[in-house]
Amino acid sequence: MIGNAHIKETTMHLRFAWGEPGYLEGSRGLLGHGLMTFSRIRLEAAEQIIDAVMNIYLACILEGKTHKEMWNRMTELLEDALHLNLYVFLFLYAYAQFLATEMLYPKEAREYIESIRFHDGTVPEEAPPSSQNPIATAQWGKRIMLEGMNKRRDRLLKDLHFLCDEMTEYADLSPIQRLYLLTLTKRNDPLNEFAVTLEADMSFPNDATSDKIKAMFLEKGPEIIEAYTIDSIDALIRFELFSTLKTGLQIKKCRNCGDYFVPYGRSDAEYCDYRFGDDGKSCNEVGAVRYYKRKHADDPIYLEYYKAYKRYNNRVRYGRMTKEEFFAWSEEARQKRDDCSVGGLSFDEFKTWLGNP
Repeated sequence: MIGNAHIKETTMHLRFAWGEPGYLEGSRGLLGHGLMTFSRIRLEAAEQIIDAVMNIYLACILEGKTHKEMWNRMTELLEDALHLNLYVFLFLYAYAQFLATEMLYPKEAREYIESIRFHDGTVPEEAPPSSQNPIATAQWGKRIMLEGMNKRRDRLLKDLHFLCDEMTEYADLSPIQRLYLLTLTKRNDPLNEFAVTLEADMSFPNDATSDKIKAMFLEKGPEIIEAYTIDSIDALIRFELFSTLKTGLQIKKCRNCGDYFVPYGRSDAEYCDYRFGDDGKSCNEVGAVRYYKRKHADDPIYLEYYKAYKRYNNRVRYGRMTKEEFFAWSEEARQKRDDCSVGGLSFDEFKTWLGNP
């Protein structure tokens, strides 16, 4: 079991079943954001953290460390993974628990790996190696974990495409109606498997008595909420996807990078705010410009305009023109470009005005 989840406005709260106050207690994030991030996550980034956990395991084996000492070393990496992405964290937590428990209880340890193994029946499942070989054991667990992440991400992308694609026979259906169809085709299991419980919107110590809880109620007045029991990563993916659509949030495909995102500000946003490239700019910052360039890549009027634009912009950079002069020129240049596009100015006249050869 992973824990209990509830939705408050557009935020998903997840309280881990194993959490203690102040120690990997839970996760809170904008609804849909973690799921969309998981759909675009680079496995190379996750693999670096996996290798770091595996190295701790092997080092502790060589140094004769106890289970508790090994787990304490892994905790910092787990916290880093939680900041990276909730779903990556859940995979890594299961892997770390598998390695740390393998030292003492090999049979029970395999249950952690089975919780993240992707069962689709397409390929034979690899049998575990001997528990006497820690390197082979760690590598075996790593392969299962990466395969589980990759296949779940691929399935999520297929589902998102089905939910968001406008060029489909289901275009007349809303995304949440399409999600229901996924339950019928067994690509996504029904959502009625989530048990509903009552939870307080705060954490209590594990050893808290009724009197202690009563005192905390009177002091802090926590809200009583309807929470859903989440048993697996697959269940969490379904829960967040369903809750995102049920809340009325949209899932869109970024016009620049092609990945999926949830717009939280303007509902008509076409570009996501993920940052990429060496300059660290987001699709939202560069997407519209790139789309315009692609759209007009074969337009001779635009190409002549852009050639002159770069030339005049360089004059500003090298101090041969002021910014005010450049802004005035660019405003007039756009007007003449538009005039040329509708036939009010010939192409040759436009080139001559721009000063292009």
